[in-house]
Amino acid sequence: MLSMVGLVASLALLIVLTLRGINIIIAALLSSVVLALTGGLNINTAMSGYYMAGFTDYFSSWFLVFLLGAIFGKVIQDTKAAESIADWIKRRLGAKWALFAVIAACA
Repeated sequence: MLSMVGLVASLALLIVLTLRGINIIIAALLSSVVLALTGGLNINTAMSGYYMAGFTDYFSSWFLVFLLGAIFGKVIQDTKAAESIADWIKRRLGAKWALFAVIAACA
């Protein structure tokens, strides 16, 4: 039961920290420590074993997607393509569709 409470608490902590602007890596580390403590795991084993194995597997699996997404984001920022798309949608649909314009520009 304590581990289930810890799971919910660590997820809530992760959400709160990221919404307050804390770096996601730091927030994930703190949330993992809370989860390890409430789950009865050894902190050293949990962080150096389970956490790092999961983090590196995830990062290596998605590295090219992250890399290409960062390059694409930089290209549309430098060429002002996203701004142009959002401006076109704003002119065509009006300012009330600003949220849609942001989503469409990202798409």
